[in-house]
Amino acid sequence: MQEIELKILEINENKIRKRLDSFATKINDNILLTTMTLSNPYNDVAVRLRKINNEIIFTTKIKILDKKFKIRKEYETKVNNLEIFKKQLEILGFKQAMLQQKKRTTYKYKNSEIVIDNYPQIPAYIEIEGPKKEIEEIVNKLGYKMENTTQINVYGLFEKYKVDAKELRF
Repeated sequence: MQEIELKILEINENKIRKRLDSFATKINDNILLTTMTLSNPYNDVAVRLRKINNEIIFTTKIKILDKKFKIRKEYETKVNNLEIFKKQLEILGFKQAMLQQKKRTTYKYKNSEIVIDNYPQIPAYIEIEGPKKEIEEIVNKLGYKMENTTQINVYGLFEKYKVDAKELRF
């Protein structure tokens, strides 16, 4: 699956929630996500394990270059036994690099997903994932311009706000 996304940083969360409520469907509110990022021998591949409620998802992402949008080839699968799976990854050379928690509210609009993410020590931001034209439409509906968006990844956020993300929890 191809992931196309952009972020809008330092949002007024209450204002954005009101705007989203006017045109998008809320899927969940303030769900706690715990993400373990793994260092690996393949620098061009992002690898993570994420726990959402009682579900564990293993994800790999491969970067695709694009000037306007952040695009990744993404592969996900559910994991039944976290401890055994972590051990298998360690055998293959993967090691836990970071562990973070964030609270996420998710909205759906047409074929796109809009999330409001909150990490400790980082201002709330929006991530919009979907087809390019819909992303641009959503950006406008939220009262922003494409110049207000960024392709920054989560590591860039940690660096921007000078947050030690080795273990970031609520």
